[in-house]
Amino acid sequence: MRPRDYVREYAIGRTYVTRDNTFNSFVIDPRGLPSAGGYSPEVYDLLLDAGGRLASFYAARAARARSAHEYRRWQDKLAALRAEVADVDAQSNASVVTKRNELIERYRAETRGSERTGTVRGAS
Repeated sequence: MRPRDYVREYAIGRTYVTRDNTFNSFVIDPRGLPSAGGYSPEVYDLLLDAGGRLASFYAARAARARSAHEYRRWQDKLAALRAEVADVDAQSNASVVTKRNELIERYRAETRGSERTGTVRGAS
């Protein structure tokens, strides 16, 4: 688990923008301005963590797929998840938190389903 004070760097061309100066000087950052009602980076990181957990589950299932059809199904779910996270209204904490909670519940439902079929992560 990464520490709370972790500062992620965003690569934009050859310029690296840290969380400290993102909102002060960079106008092309897609996350919005906190002073103008935008969301906080910490809240968005929670969304990315939840989405990443679900994405890694989908990728693992695709890697263990036994047929081309099953592989495509998991890859399609992964692509839909990426688009879904990208479409979140990043101007409000409420929409980011709502999507995060939805992704966590979906992850729990997906992993619960895999436990019943005996394909828990790490099982061969």
